[in-house]
Amino acid sequence: MKKGFIFLLLIFSFILLLTSVQAESLFARFSVTPAGPVRGMPVTFNASGSICTATPCIYRWTDDADGSSLGIGRMMVFTFQQPGTKYVRLTITDARGKTASGESDVVVQIDVPSPPPLPPPSPHPVPSQQSSH
Repeated sequence: MKKGFIFLLLIFSFILLLTSVQAESLFARFSVTPAGPVRGMPVTFNASGSICTATPCIYRWTDDADGSSLGIGRMMVFTFQQPGTKYVRLTITDARGKTASGESDVVVQIDVPSPPPLPPPSPHPVPSQQSSH
């Protein structure tokens, strides 16, 4: 009887341990759309791929180059006015004060590339007249 009780106690302890580990999961991951934006184009940052189980969670977006704030929220939209590589960081803070962060480089183009010019129209051949001799 004593061995059975100890075995059940160990299983119960193991289940509590797994539950507490899952309850503290925190991982920052995000997507950027469109992948190759141009200046003046709204860019959507989506952290739905992140894990933050100790709610409520705060999602902060910053520019790693200068530390400026880009926005707050699990999903946010930002418009870059200058071209170049932007180092976007997502930092998640959970209800216990723990943080996780992830960074992604966003290359902002100057303008949308123009399509190549169309070739000039080819002249229509004039049907030749054959002389009959």
